[in-house]
Amino acid sequence: MAEVIADYLTVTVPSGSVSTLDLAGYFADILGHTIREEGPKTLYFTQDGGALIHTATKKFDRIAASGRILHHFRALGIFRDYLALLSDHPHNVTRLDLACDVPVNPADVLPALYERHKSGYAFGRKAVPTAWTKKPGLDGRDSGCLYFGHRTKHKVCAAIYDKALEAHEERGEVLPQCLRYEFRFAREVEASLRDAAHPEPLFYHVASPDFLARPAWVPDWSPGAEAWVSPPREVRLPAERAEALVESCADLAVLARYAAEIGPEGIPWVLKLIRKKLERGQADAGAGGGVRSATPPAPASALH
Repeated sequence: MAEVIADYLTVTVPSGSVSTLDLAGYFADILGHTIREEGPKTLYFTQDGGALIHTATKKFDRIAASGRILHHFRALGIFRDYLALLSDHPHNVTRLDLACDVPVNPADVLPALYERHKSGYAFGRKAVPTAWTKKPGLDGRDSGCLYFGHRTKHKVCAAIYDKALEAHEERGEVLPQCLRYEFRFAREVEASLRDAAHPEPLFYHVASPDFLARPAWVPDWSPGAEAWVSPPREVRLPAERAEALVESCADLAVLARYAAEIGPEGIPWVLKLIRKKLERGQADAGAGGGVRSATPPAPASALH
């Protein structure tokens, strides 16, 4: 059976309750990642276009993780641990995207779905508009993306699209033909971190019966039906975390090239800048009461 995954997750927590260093540890084993600070935002990027954005405000912090970031966390075996970090604090899930890739030719499904629901579709009491962005698929037949509630602020929106075509156009990847069913849930749906950890009930709550049949083993969904118990987390020593973060950080390779261009004094000068940054960060951490000791576990398996 096709797997249902969390493909985007935005959570708000009390201001200052999750630190930059808490989040940085989750990138220690992702090769080539970069970290940027832009005003109230700290941005974590991966080489394949993934992004996690931590935005600090006076009232709350917002942490938004893209689908590629969540993919890396799952591949490294730390996705549940990441959810546990968030669940340690009062929180609200303000956006959750759930997706499922079905191995069919999209041209066999999209035209019929459009004809059936072209006047709109009601995920709740109010119908959302339907739009089909039609493109030739990889086999030349009508394909593309079917939107329900595109660019609207409805509680539930959907995009059903040719995943192989999207991968080919956007990233030059070659994938087997498949149709992605993707549903976006806003804060008003009252999704929880449990729905990110166990996404099938919420996914099929809206996908079945009009889009996909719900498997017999998937239970009904209701808001806050059952609390999610976070798994225990293993702790890596700060020195181990620091070493892994340094080894995987692409920015240091860039700094090494700059140092070489400067000349013999390049490395001492760059090290001086890094030392100043580290000392400033250490002072900030001390002023804020320190950093959590619970950190991501060592990866269960290598990144695929």
